[in-house]
Amino acid sequence: MEPGVLRGRIPDLRRGERRALRLRAGHDHRAPSRKHRPRLSLELPPERQGGILDRAGPHPDRPGAGVRGLCLRGGRVRILNLMRALFLALLLSCGLIPTPLVAATLTGVVRAHGKEGAEPEAGGGQYGSRKYKFAERVDYSSLRDFVVFIVGPVATNTPGTPAATGRAAPHRIDQRGAVFSPHILPVMAGEVVEWPNSDEIFHNAFSISDAKEFDLGLYKAPESKKVTFDKAGRVDVFCSIHKSMSCVVLVLENPFFATTDAAGRFAIPGVPPGKYKLKAWHERVPPQVREVVIPDGTAAAGEIAIDFSLGITGLPQP
Repeated sequence: MEPGVLRGRIPDLRRGERRALRLRAGHDHRAPSRKHRPRLSLELPPERQGGILDRAGPHPDRPGAGVRGLCLRGGRVRILNLMRALFLALLLSCGLIPTPLVAATLTGVVRAHGKEGAEPEAGGGQYGSRKYKFAERVDYSSLRDFVVFIVGPVATNTPGTPAATGRAAPHRIDQRGAVFSPHILPVMAGEVVEWPNSDEIFHNAFSISDAKEFDLGLYKAPESKKVTFDKAGRVDVFCSIHKSMSCVVLVLENPFFATTDAAGRFAIPGVPPGKYKLKAWHERVPPQVREVVIPDGTAAAGEIAIDFSLGITGLPQP
């Protein structure tokens, strides 16, 4: 093994090592002038190369002395980098440097199904007769507008920050063609919904729900009005003039929710570690709740897949 070489001022050496000291410049290493002080080199045996760092320190006879520019061949050690690492470790341990929050994306598919045994081929009735041929059946496979959300408040709740979960703001429910669009709108408590009237006829949106009561009055294009939904719950909205106009504003307690796409898929990004109840909701069928756990300290933001199948089940029967 090649002997280690120590360059700089040597505060504490063994007696034999002092004799082995070679002055490259030929001057006294105790010269008071910093400019003329020579660089020193010392050959150390292999067994002493690993311990020289432990012996480096202030000399008892010279309180201000120390080792600078310490370098060992076979592995460069920089005191400045070591001090930086120790300082950063101290800041992290004191919580002065925030660590990145590990989060996950909840994904899955929501589907619905009808009551077993209600199919016409299973003896569900005479749908071929003239009396019932126009009775429209519910096609559960074509149901849309499912909402999936975390139940209850979450520690990171901040009103007015829907961008963190990929949602757009402000929210709007348009009145166009005598239809509320969208029919289902999830929002976080405290958010504002705009109600523009794009028709050239009067509409009168109102609600008598416990979570929010309001009456927007009569107005038409291009007028628009706003409502702040400050209490969690389901808000059913109707038009006092047109029979078919209705919609639902689902007011939630946290920003971690999503509506499904045409294929029933959903994605809720940015969910922090914790144990949650995830609910799938639709206005025509009972909701379903699943428990989900996002471990603390998960390496990288991954995906957790949870699927739902909603049906007329779990309800009390008289």
